[in-house]
Amino acid sequence: MSKRKCKFTEKLAAKYKIFVRGRNEEEAKCVPCDSFVSVGSQGAADLEKHISTEKHKKSLQASSSCMKLGNFFVQKNSSVDFKLKAAEGTLVYHTVSHHQSYRSLDCTSSLLKEVEMESNRSEIWLHFTSLSLVSAKCNICGSKYSYKGGSTSNLMKHLKSKHHTFLSKTGKPPQPRAKEKYIEGKNTLVGETGASCHRSMLSLRRKNGETYSMAYKLKLIEWGLESHVDKFEEEGIDDNSFPLLDEFTIQTIFPKCGARLIFRKHFQDYIAKGSEIDSFSQSNGNDSNSDALVFEPDDELLAILAENNLNEPVQADVEKAGPSNSIQLVVGDSNRQKESVFPEGLELTLNKSTDGKLVLLNKGHLNNNLRQKLVRCIVNELIRVYGIKIKTDIFLRVSNEIERLFHNEKAESYFVPYFPPEKKRKLIQIENEIDSSIEEEKGKGVGPKGKLWNKYVNVRHALNTANTSKVTKSINVCEKENKVPDENDQEKQFLNFLKVAIEPFNKVLEAWENSSKLRRKLYGNAGLTEIYKEFPCLKQNNGIELIETDFNRKFPDKIDIICTTWPKVSKAILSEANERKINVTNNTNCEKSLHSILSLPYLCPPVMLKKSRKGNNWRPTRSEIQESFFSIYANLEELEQKIQDRKKKLREYNITLQPFAAILGTLENPEGYFIIIDEIKYKIGSSIRTLECLFKFFHGLDVAYPPECEHIWLVIEDLLFQMKPSKKLPSTSTVISDIKYYIEEN
Repeated sequence: MSKRKCKFTEKLAAKYKIFVRGRNEEEAKCVPCDSFVSVGSQGAADLEKHISTEKHKKSLQASSSCMKLGNFFVQKNSSVDFKLKAAEGTLVYHTVSHHQSYRSLDCTSSLLKEVEMESNRSEIWLHFTSLSLVSAKCNICGSKYSYKGGSTSNLMKHLKSKHHTFLSKTGKPPQPRAKEKYIEGKNTLVGETGASCHRSMLSLRRKNGETYSMAYKLKLIEWGLESHVDKFEEEGIDDNSFPLLDEFTIQTIFPKCGARLIFRKHFQDYIAKGSEIDSFSQSNGNDSNSDALVFEPDDELLAILAENNLNEPVQADVEKAGPSNSIQLVVGDSNRQKESVFPEGLELTLNKSTDGKLVLLNKGHLNNNLRQKLVRCIVNELIRVYGIKIKTDIFLRVSNEIERLFHNEKAESYFVPYFPPEKKRKLIQIENEIDSSIEEEKGKGVGPKGKLWNKYVNVRHALNTANTSKVTKSINVCEKENKVPDENDQEKQFLNFLKVAIEPFNKVLEAWENSSKLRRKLYGNAGLTEIYKEFPCLKQNNGIELIETDFNRKFPDKIDIICTTWPKVSKAILSEANERKINVTNNTNCEKSLHSILSLPYLCPPVMLKKSRKGNNWRPTRSEIQESFFSIYANLEELEQKIQDRKKKLREYNITLQPFAAILGTLENPEGYFIIIDEIKYKIGSSIRTLECLFKFFHGLDVAYPPECEHIWLVIEDLLFQMKPSKKLPSTSTVISDIKYYIEEN
């Protein structure tokens, strides 16, 4: 059956005004091309095809550039022209009568024409540029759209669907100030003064009486998160509630991690800037910690300071050369500066010897060789001045003096005093009551440590003045049992749900967050095996996200700090490794972050662990330290075999296998990153994300670091997460100082 032919109807003629009826009702004539187009087959589609041809485009361009014959003829004056001339004459009369310059009309008339033309033009063209009679380009996103017969409805649809934030509350584009225009390719409207579109829109809306929530939307557009504006509107967020966003709301609006991390970084900077302004406006210059304040103590305060802090007992054999107990107050500095323990000061003392002068020449950055020379000079001078029996207080003061003279050195690297065992009181808060329980920790305290102390002990032993050796034993901490109060039914319901449910994840996450307090009281001292047995949801691959929420609750200011600290720390680690000529990747094409992580264990010296059952000490090798921290394996079978071998060796020293990170594949092409927790393996996306999740795992569940690489995690605590180290070791302080040197240098 044949198809009925289409005709050029009045509807098509109204829609396509550049066409007129042709030689018959099945033809249309294109006026710019002066050619006939058949519409019998597809109707409007035939006209569209003709419009898209090169012939039509060239004809259209030529017709727009050529002047019509009618332009060369002068029409007779009509009544409208007469009224127009009368109005112009009246304008001239008023101009002269009000003593205005007659020549000002030359520009006034043209200005009025421009104003009339702009007022009659649709506000849509503030956002579009006309390319031809039937197409226009969006000034915001650069997309091209067609408009026919002078209608801008198609352009308005594009604005409403893609750029609705640029529309006013009435659904129309805002009218910008005079001589403002869009910069193509950017979501910014600027004028001759460079004023932003954001401010012009807001000021215009306030002028029109619109109380409209817009500022936060412009922030989102500025941060490149324009596509999430709809989600904010669905949640009912306005300018007042925007600064009050919490972590749960952010996760709801940004379910994907990429956009969430970008928003969180900009949002934290936005809140920080606002806090700084508020605090500055409220402080009125009364900040007691400001360096601009000058404190000048009176005589009474000086007497109190001297009586309470400076009258320290001095050993009898030290009195002959002991330093005076005077005090120096430096203007603009709140710290009290004591005199040097050396009669001439530390710097002049070092200038006496060749090694000391060499150390001072490299004052900005000391390597291990120079540190040994520094320690040797100081210990020799201390023995000469104070004798062979030196109080630990002297070492403490000397280590602080080293830190003041050498800014990149830490006092803990040179001396850490003795810490005795103490009775600890743990307070358990039950609703509004406080129940206290006292338990003793049995064992010996931690002896003095540091480069100064080690050198002093060796010298004293060589002089046969002491023949004792110090053995440091780890303190056996008794297992504490806390009395747990009864919680409300809702928390118990969440906890019971977690013991049986593994999905849906959003419900599991909600229950995990709402039962945080009860879980910490019930399982605060439980082992990993018991925790994973009680909560099967942790065995899923997204279980690491649950543990991460516990860390974020405990340390809200450390949530994404690694994003800002890692680039500098990674570069500094590689610089220190190059100086020490350490190359763990054998010049392979390895990712820089992975290269830095694998190099870190080789910057830290191995540590001595506790005795085994056979009475032997264990100093792990570099490879054993690497395996307990972050190591690479060819396949899963090799990883499983290594886990069994490590468990066997750790049992000899009564040590449990702690969580660690592993890579499967090769350095050039890693197949996956994993966090290993006994039989459970969490797959992570990248090397630095693996390091972050593993660190948050230890602190989220209060799990101890692996003893083989504990000193490495202490370095990460300080450098990456900027937390106060849970333990101070001389070896870690040295590595931290070396890496911080390159961080400050960059």
